[in-house]
Amino acid sequence: MDHDIRQPAIARATRSIAAARPERHIPRALRIMGQTGTTRDAAVILLVEDNPVNRLLLGKKIEQAGFPPPLWAGNGQTAIAVALENDPDLILMDIQLPDLNGNEVIRRLRAQNYSGPIVAISADGAPEDRDKSLAAGANGFITKPIDFAVFASRIDEFLAAAAGRKSEPKGKRKMAAASRSKTAPAISAAAMSVWIADANEKLQILADALGHGDDEEPMARIRAIAHEYKGNAGYFGLSELEGIARELDAAFRDDGSPERLRQLTGRLAAAIERVLHENA
Repeated sequence: MDHDIRQPAIARATRSIAAARPERHIPRALRIMGQTGTTRDAAVILLVEDNPVNRLLLGKKIEQAGFPPPLWAGNGQTAIAVALENDPDLILMDIQLPDLNGNEVIRRLRAQNYSGPIVAISADGAPEDRDKSLAAGANGFITKPIDFAVFASRIDEFLAAAAGRKSEPKGKRKMAAASRSKTAPAISAAAMSVWIADANEKLQILADALGHGDDEEPMARIRAIAHEYKGNAGYFGLSELEGIARELDAAFRDDGSPERLRQLTGRLAAAIERVLHENA
């Protein structure tokens, strides 16, 4: 189970980081405002994300913006434990998690008096999705695929609002100003390698699910895969795959017919196969 495997490693990592940065236990507002000498390069961010591709990409973008490597949690229960132990300056919360819904995690953190900014991240960007996260206690909402041209400045805004100060001047921001809608961000060989390994696994899951007809559990796996590619295919410039994933995700949301769902699933699998063949 994700929680059982990963939490000890996370606990070790967070203990070592906490030991290296004693300012973490100073009240968050003082850390962020710089009254302890802490700047952007010492802000503590917790990234809650179970997908390995998204986790790698977001972690790298956070570092490229001048922040330290983020703390990480791969499911809701671990996120709560890590947040309460480390009192991060900001939490980036994926909504689709393997155990608890991200909105439920936000509610539990607020109930346990975590008062720092929490930003919900989801491939579902409809107004009602945003409203659910804000009602749960989130301070903001970012839709996947994330526009990395403004990602760092959004983080600045949430940290600044929490500390009651103005954002860092634009000239100091390190995030490149490339438009995601026009050009896909530069992707490292390591990130592509992770994506390919993950895609091979997902292709097998799709094949197995299609072999089980319209059973509820296999269809839930297909829906989860569509949702993931709807959120991260755009990072790699895979517009065809992203488009099919969006169609399939929408078909599930609209209670599409089994025939329609199977047709779109077949197209999704074929698109994945093409990408894998091109990168063989």
